[in-house]
Amino acid sequence: VVGKLPKPSYPGNESGKVVVDVTVDASGRVTYASYRAQGSTTNSKRLVDAAGEAARKARFSSSESLMQTGTITYVFTLE
Repeated sequence: VVGKLPKPSYPGNESGKVVVDVTVDASGRVTYASYRAQGSTTNSKRLVDAAGEAARKARFSSSESLMQTGTITYVFTLE
């Protein structure tokens, strides 16, 4: 990761873990972000959308590979 992972907006009184599959291009930009049910503890549209939006803003180190894949996990907690 270049810098810190962007923090998702926190929409409302919901909690849970959202796993997002990401594809990163050679320049380090996220070109694809999609909710992954496996490993997630919620499928709340609001949390899934917030996690996906934050994941698409993430930046990674450039690479000689054309693309890389991985996951980003966001944990939403009530304070």
